[in-house]
Amino acid sequence: RKGVFLRGLADHMHFSLPHGEVLRALGAVDGTRENVDVLMGARQNVLVYPGGAHEVLKHSATPKYSLLWKQRLGFARMAIKHGYPLVPCAAVGTEDMLSIVADLPVGFVR
Repeated sequence: RKGVFLRGLADHMHFSLPHGEVLRALGAVDGTRENVDVLMGARQNVLVYPGGAHEVLKHSATPKYSLLWKQRLGFARMAIKHGYPLVPCAAVGTEDMLSIVADLPVGFVR
């Protein structure tokens, strides 16, 4: 209705896996600073989850409802550089949808 197309930033590892092409087709972009510079320079709408894959794949010992940003503030610096507003949003209850049955080794995720 509004003609807004979000360009979601994704972790690098997604693009080396088979579903990477599907993400690209849906408008996802490898979340590098260079790519964000290009997107914001073109005044594209950018969607970022600062916690990324680490937050999605939390270890079972990590308390529920905790953010895992690991001092990732590049998204804020890029927004300031390009004069972009930051619109915080939250999805309440997502951690209650599924139970962790096994901890995955996620050391390969930045």
